[in-house]
Amino acid sequence: MKFQKRLVMIASALALSTVSCGGGEDALDAAGGEVSAAAIPLLIASQGFTSFKSGLVPQSAGAITPPGLGGVVPFAGGAGIMAGDPLYTPCTTTEGSDTDGPDNDGIPANYVVRFNCEGVADAAALRTMTGTYSATDKDDTVYGIMGGYKFEYDILQKGEYFVGRQYEAGWSGLWEATSTASTITLDHDFNVKVGEDLEDAAKATSIAFRSKFTTVYTPTNMAMPFAAGAMKLSGFYRVSGTLSDNTNSAGISVAFELSSEGLEYGGCGLKEGSFTLTDGSGNKVVYSYVNCVETRTFNGQAI
Repeated sequence: MKFQKRLVMIASALALSTVSCGGGEDALDAAGGEVSAAAIPLLIASQGFTSFKSGLVPQSAGAITPPGLGGVVPFAGGAGIMAGDPLYTPCTTTEGSDTDGPDNDGIPANYVVRFNCEGVADAAALRTMTGTYSATDKDDTVYGIMGGYKFEYDILQKGEYFVGRQYEAGWSGLWEATSTASTITLDHDFNVKVGEDLEDAAKATSIAFRSKFTTVYTPTNMAMPFAAGAMKLSGFYRVSGTLSDNTNSAGISVAFELSSEGLEYGGCGLKEGSFTLTDGSGNKVVYSYVNCVETRTFNGQAI
C-alpha cells in the first residue's frame, strides 16, 4: 500500500507538469534541441503531455481545479483549498484564511501553506517536504475563472518508497487566470522535476517538464465560456530526461515552441484548427482537428 501511494505521487507530479509548468531555475524563451522520431510515441503518450493536451480546454465555467500535488497535498472537495496530509500537519504552518468567499468557488482570497518537514517517518521510510503553496482569488465575489485567480508553488519533496529506494520531486511556478469582458487568459509558468532510484547511479532515472505558455479563449458566449469559442496557444514547452513505457525508452532533451492556427473548441473539446510543437531543428508535431476528429503528424507523417 505504501509503495502504491508513492507511485500515485509520482504520477501526480507528471500530470501536474503540463497542466501548468515553468517559473523555475532558467529561462524558456526559444525552441531548442531536437526530438527523434523514436521518442515521439513515448512523448505524446506520457502522462505529462496527455495532461497538457487535455487541459487546453477547461470543461466548466469555474475551471477552478489547480494543478495539484496528488497524494502529497490533496485538495478539499476537488476545489482549490488544500486539505492537509496528516503526515505533515505538525510541521506545516499557514498564513491568511482558507475560508471561501461569497462566490463559493473553493478558492480562498489569500492563503499560504508553508512546509518545513524534514525526515518525517512514514512506516520504515523517511520523507521530507519544504517550501510554500499559495492560492489567491482575484475577485472573491465572482465564481471561478470569471473572477480570476492565481496558484503559486515552490515545493521540494524527497524521501523513499521504502528503505533503499529514494525519490525526489519538485514543483515551482504559477498558474493564473485573468478575464475581461470578452476573453479569458490562462498563463502557465511552471517547472516539475521527478527523480527515482537516486541511491544507485546505474538505475537512477529523472524527468523534467518546463513550460511557459499562454492560452487565450474568446468564448462565443461569455455566460457559458467553455461551451464554444476560439482559442490561441503560444509559448514554449520543454521535456528532458528519460521517457519510457512497458517495452521502450528514449532519452529526450528538447524545447518546443507552441503555436496554433484557427483553433476552435466546443462540447467535444478541440473542434477545428490545429496546434503545433516545433523543436530547435524545425521538426514539427502537429495536432489537427476537423469537426472534432483529431489527426497527428510528425514532419507531415501520420503518428
